[in-house]
Amino acid sequence: MSEERLQRLEEMMEQLIGMVGKVLSEQRSMREEWSSTKEDISGLKQDVAGLKQDVAGLKEDVAGLKEDVAGLKQDVASIKVQLKEIDNRLVNIEAQNAGYGDSVSYLLKKTADHDHDIYVLKSRVATP
Repeated sequence: MSEERLQRLEEMMEQLIGMVGKVLSEQRSMREEWSSTKEDISGLKQDVAGLKQDVAGLKEDVAGLKEDVAGLKQDVASIKVQLKEIDNRLVNIEAQNAGYGDSVSYLLKKTADHDHDIYVLKSRVATP
């Protein structure tokens, strides 16, 4: 083999070794990136699990609030019934006392009449 040929083979071997070194270096870098990506994915999975727990807690809270709202609706309905009963009783009381004003006016008039009659009688008794 000629020396030129050996020189070219040697250069090609050097290039090949350099390329293999670069490939190995890139593989190492990619493995490190892959490892970092796996850690990131693991962290994200933990975050998702935490969020799922939070969502479950929120769903329980919502269910509790719905129960509270249902209870409040029942309370409001009960209060409405009681207010309706009170309103009916007030209407009945007003109906019973509709003539009250007339009765008081009548009594005041009669009292005034009797006061006048008493005054007249006293005047007659007082004068001999």
